[in-house]
Amino acid sequence: MNGELHQLLLLAANANRYLHMNEYRPFDGFGDRNVFNLAFYDEDGQPIPTMPAADPVKSWMKHLEKRRCRGVLVIQTGTPGNERESSGFIGGGRRWILVARLDGFDEHWSAHWQLGQRAPATRWDIAYRCRRTTSSMAIDPNTYNLEASKRRLEQALTNIGGLAHEIGEEHWKINFFDAALGILEGKVSFKRKLPERYSEQAQRVFAAVYRCWVFGGMGSWNDVPPYSAHEHDKSAEFDAYSGALYNAMQNALEAAVNEAAVIPYGESQ
Repeated sequence: MNGELHQLLLLAANANRYLHMNEYRPFDGFGDRNVFNLAFYDEDGQPIPTMPAADPVKSWMKHLEKRRCRGVLVIQTGTPGNERESSGFIGGGRRWILVARLDGFDEHWSAHWQLGQRAPATRWDIAYRCRRTTSSMAIDPNTYNLEASKRRLEQALTNIGGLAHEIGEEHWKINFFDAALGILEGKVSFKRKLPERYSEQAQRVFAAVYRCWVFGGMGSWNDVPPYSAHEHDKSAEFDAYSGALYNAMQNALEAAVNEAAVIPYGESQ
């Protein structure tokens, strides 16, 4: 999983828990301030006040709560391209933003990562900056249809798993594609990454995407398998199925995390 996207997803999911359940717990991805130095800036470019020794993430959530934020979405931006090849690197992959929904308008929160300190004591300085819109984004309920996203992900995994078998890359089929299908079908146990109030289906879809995230640099699905596909005269299928899986994964993440912002948190669907 791309680290920048991982952080955005957890921010949105836990912001929705806080806004709708008034419940906050520190979560993976932000705990070590020697590694992640987070700061949040309002629409005027001013830092959101944080009490000494306070958690900047919780301070941001309180900032949203005071202004009666109704939920936080994660939204894909830009025109989809061939981001799967760059998704394993800093600055690569699909572009995403957080959208905080307030009365009559939205706020777009985008992350800006900068290497503040190099190894051996690496630290990332991460600034989340706000841009206020003049209106509220209209949401089509079909956009975040979790069931439809799950079906697309299942089909993409089935197709690419079959291809992996055909080109002799059985390792990827067994350990990633089939394993993710098992999570979606309820046959494989998984670690819950979303707050506990998310539905079972959202938890499974989210976990399945993490399980089948094979796109990266050296040693990933982008590395040796393309050559295996070429040897079996299946380069076109490789590109098509890989692109379809990457897009299905992005849409599934969006639908799973946004469940808590589109549907009142904690209510049944």
